[in-house]
Amino acid sequence: MQEESRVDIVLSTYNGAKHLPTQLESILSQSHSNWKLWIRDDGSSDDTTKILEQWSKRDHRIEVLSLLGGENLGPIKSFAALLQHSLEQGAKIISFCDQDDKWTRAKLKRTVDRFKEISGPGLVFSDLIHCDSNLTPLHSSYMQSMAFTPKESANDLKKILCQNFIVGCATSINAELAKLCLPIPDEALMHDWWAALVSLCTGGTNSYISEALVCYRTHPANVSGAGTKRGLNDFLQDRPSLSRSLFGRVHQAHALMSYSRNHHDVIIDFIEHLSKGGILNAFKFHQKGFRFQGNKRQLGALALLSRARNSEQ
Repeated sequence: MQEESRVDIVLSTYNGAKHLPTQLESILSQSHSNWKLWIRDDGSSDDTTKILEQWSKRDHRIEVLSLLGGENLGPIKSFAALLQHSLEQGAKIISFCDQDDKWTRAKLKRTVDRFKEISGPGLVFSDLIHCDSNLTPLHSSYMQSMAFTPKESANDLKKILCQNFIVGCATSINAELAKLCLPIPDEALMHDWWAALVSLCTGGTNSYISEALVCYRTHPANVSGAGTKRGLNDFLQDRPSLSRSLFGRVHQAHALMSYSRNHHDVIIDFIEHLSKGGILNAFKFHQKGFRFQGNKRQLGALALLSRARNSEQ
């Protein structure tokens, strides 16, 4: 009988005592049993570290990495440290994990099966069950509830440069991609987004599983804040923060240039039109196929871009 492929799960915790046991229990319940959970705490002040100590004693596959330090690095650098450690331990498949969700029993198995179809750098992500703060389902498909089109957009660089719809807690990457992603630059807006971009720029594959494999808890403390729809009115009413967000994409794209094999022209166009702003550049941005997810988001972004002047202001 062929041995199951080991999956290295990386979890960065921060004041997650309230929901952490539910997530840990769902990992222990996986039908795919060959896994290792690496945990780095990012400076919690609640009972998170006590809970982690208890669970690490319960199952030898759970290991808290105290040697990586407990200072607050933020999610990107904390996950980067976990990625590096996993690679040093011989990881082949690495699954990102958030502290406040719940995995379905088949999550790791479906992920491993999909990676068997991928050669070279690869990323696998799935749909999620959109839940409230109590894990009560709000929608059976998070992607549908957010008007995302992952199947059509997962390997479209022009769309992923604009917006990240590849949710980290439902994402796994192989070792080939993990090595390419590190070190994650300061310009990266989030580790999962960076992985998706590097995958496409290095000839890799982003593969979508339409089955919802994560119960995604949305609440005010979410780091990603991904549970909120933003349309035209939202963009226009929150112009200053969204301007910074749009221009943050420019800096991320600049950092991506050194990873790109065949996409320099696309990235240069993205940087040029998004950084300059104004009606003409907004028109060219749309004309060249750069797309946010959904018509309302696209219209909102174009309206904001048409009013913008200079990325450095």
